[in-house]
Amino acid sequence: MYLVVSPNQLGYFKPETTARRLKVFLQETKDERRFLTYLHFIDICSELFVKVEPLRLELYQAEVRAIYQNKKWESFMVGYLYYFREAFCGINWLHMLQKLRQFQRLYLIGQIGENFTQHLTIRLCAFKKVNFYTELTQKIHDSS
Repeated sequence: MYLVVSPNQLGYFKPETTARRLKVFLQETKDERRFLTYLHFIDICSELFVKVEPLRLELYQAEVRAIYQNKKWESFMVGYLYYFREAFCGINWLHMLQKLRQFQRLYLIGQIGENFTQHLTIRLCAFKKVNFYTELTQKIHDSS
């Protein structure tokens, strides 16, 4: 995997140059997860290295909003939502929180459904084993 921007380049590039490169990267690859990770990476690098300017979220605001406006959310989006909360103002932030709650509900229902299905499968297998052993012992008693 190559880096669109390295920590060394972040120290020399203007934030606008980095933003332009990352926007092109997002348009070409459609890799939203990596795009958000790069933004987080820039913010971490600005804290670690003196030469790297802090993340200017206003340069990426439209892209971040577009990612979160998707109908279907992915789990990585939940992890970054609070981090990018400044990209949303007032009513938009409340809408994002509603979408987050909806995603959490659907995720939990999916997890509960999966666990319940596994539980039923285990119970059914155990029931079949008991029936098999009952039938086997019955046959043994009948034959003797």
